[in-house]
Amino acid sequence: MTGVKGLFQSRTVWAGLIIIVANVLHMFGFTVGAEDQELITSSVLSIVDIIFGGIAVWGRIAASKRISLSG
Repeated sequence: MTGVKGLFQSRTVWAGLIIIVANVLHMFGFTVGAEDQELITSSVLSIVDIIFGGIAVWGRIAASKRISLSG
């Protein structure tokens, strides 16, 4: 494996968390099918992308120093 990505950027982590939540909901009588789990996972990842993108933009706006390409 090459490259590194953050924990919250991992589709596998989000899918695993959603499966856990779906199973807990199932214990209480709610059913979440595989298609719904995929839709939820995709939606959560989109929301996370929006949040972290906003944080990145806010961080750049709030920064006190300029970015230099010369190092």
